[in-house]
Amino acid sequence: MYHLKSSKADYSLDIPTNPNEITPAILQKLLKNINLSKNYAIVALRYKVDPFELIMGSKSAKQGVQASVVPILAKYNGELNGALGDRVSISGSALEMGLHINGVTKISVNNVKDYINSDDALSKSVINRTAFADTKFIYLLEFKIVSFNDIKALIKNEDKDDPFVIVDNE
Repeated sequence: MYHLKSSKADYSLDIPTNPNEITPAILQKLLKNINLSKNYAIVALRYKVDPFELIMGSKSAKQGVQASVVPILAKYNGELNGALGDRVSISGSALEMGLHINGVTKISVNNVKDYINSDDALSKSVINRTAFADTKFIYLLEFKIVSFNDIKALIKNEDKDDPFVIVDNE
């Protein structure tokens, strides 16, 4: 985690720098006050973003922010063959049609962008790459409610047994 402190805010942020820092326990804590209807799930969209791109992209309406996104299962109500934290195989259009949940966390894309941009010194340190100097990427979260019908598969986060990969030193 990277500890981010703004002189303009009365709070600081711990921002994940590794996808493994977003655990099922953290997802459960974030979503504990949301009661889902039967056969619905909350999918966490885990954004992998370069902090420099996050700030520079927000300053340019044409450029936008470049990020890779991995949908992960955050919560569900009903019977689903998977576990919290599993990667979700779902179409982009189903995610677009899903209901966006605001205000779940301060480490959403817009919240972090606004937090950094509200403090000129912090913004400059991100642009100069003195903030986040030890990490190339940060991981941010957004949440969507989707129907079970839209989820095509859940992929476990375990080592894959790939017969085409030969591990050296064995």
